[in-house]
Amino acid sequence: MNYLVSIQKNEHRTIKEWFDWHNKLGFDKIIVFNNGPKPYNIEGMIEFDCSKLTNPQPQMYNVLFNQLDNYGDTLTVLDRRRVSSL
Repeated sequence: MNYLVSIQKNEHRTIKEWFDWHNKLGFDKIIVFNNGPKPYNIEGMIEFDCSKLTNPQPQMYNVLFNQLDNYGDTLTVLDRRRVSSL
């Protein structure tokens, strides 16, 4: 199994296309930690609501690393941090 994990927030306009693209790339399971107020409700996507967490990134990584053995052969984490200009 090839798992893809990402945190997303307010990506309703593009999340379906994003999901379909990564599904076509061969990821068997796509897990999204949704940090926005509304669910995505995409069939086949595993979605966790993390919108009420104060700092969802470290908590997401705790869940992943504590459950790593349950995530099959490959686990890919897509994480993007915004960098402010100097």
